[in-house]
Amino acid sequence: MGIISRLFGGKQQSDPNGDPEGLHVYVKCDKCGEKIHIRANRRTDVTQEYPDESSGSVLVLHKEILGSNCQNLMYVHLTLDPGYRIVESETERCTLITKEQFESN
Repeated sequence: MGIISRLFGGKQQSDPNGDPEGLHVYVKCDKCGEKIHIRANRRTDVTQEYPDESSGSVLVLHKEILGSNCQNLMYVHLTLDPGYRIVESETERCTLITKEQFESN
């Protein structure tokens, strides 16, 4: 891909989804049932934390989510492996769902 295409938003061919920096998470509000898609940037939203000195670092994503149907502020805390797959998850006022559940009625 040429430099002009990269400068003006051409898709990078290395990622089959067309979003190499995106980390997509889907949640369902516990109060109203609204399904919400969250896109986090791997470079700016994911942080590297050091829980203790004996183990290495872990990748962590903290997100506050406010849907459009109600004023229920939801929280998601994810621990990720180096491949950005979810290892541990904690949620408040919402439930993690799959992409398939998000897209279903």
